[in-house]
Amino acid sequence: MRSLGWKRLSPIPPQAKATRGCIFFSGCGNAIFVAIARLRVKDVDHIPIQELFKSRSGAMLLLAMAVLVAPLVEETVFRGYLYPLFASKFSASPKAGADPIRAVRFGTFAGIIITGILFGLMHGAQLGWTWGLVSLLTSRRSYSYLRPCLDGTVLASFLLHLGYNSMIAFTSVIATKGLRTCLRPLSRFVFCVHVR
Repeated sequence: MRSLGWKRLSPIPPQAKATRGCIFFSGCGNAIFVAIARLRVKDVDHIPIQELFKSRSGAMLLLAMAVLVAPLVEETVFRGYLYPLFASKFSASPKAGADPIRAVRFGTFAGIIITGILFGLMHGAQLGWTWGLVSLLTSRRSYSYLRPCLDGTVLASFLLHLGYNSMIAFTSVIATKGLRTCLRPLSRFVFCVHVR
């Protein structure tokens, strides 16, 4: 697990606990921003993922997976494995130049761009290949910047991702009175649940 960016954290001082909380709530704020931004995307009324919202059990399973499984798995794969892989490969590239600082910056930038594109494309089928939505996901590649933020672990990007998905799930449950009412009016907001 250490090689994938998960390692034992050192005892945390109070300010680090506050930082981790801020990162989680930043993910919540990001969910609101994305929900507002995606309102400008056209052709999002019939996205394949919305089929799961036609039943309460399907919606509950999707929300549980989005909060309990997706952040852990996606951050481990994209930020723990793929990002360092691409960053190191492109840092050693001849295009990075001989200057070590420039090479690291080039590798970091390339790693962020490539993992962001792969992350967006991975969710393309779920979104009916609506390119506005796929590009919105791709733009979330900034999570990669948070990877080294807390003790060199993927914890920061995991917390941001967890906050994002938790906010979507929480608002979905509240707005539908515990998933008892129709999810259709929320579909423009709720669909984001599965992709985080």
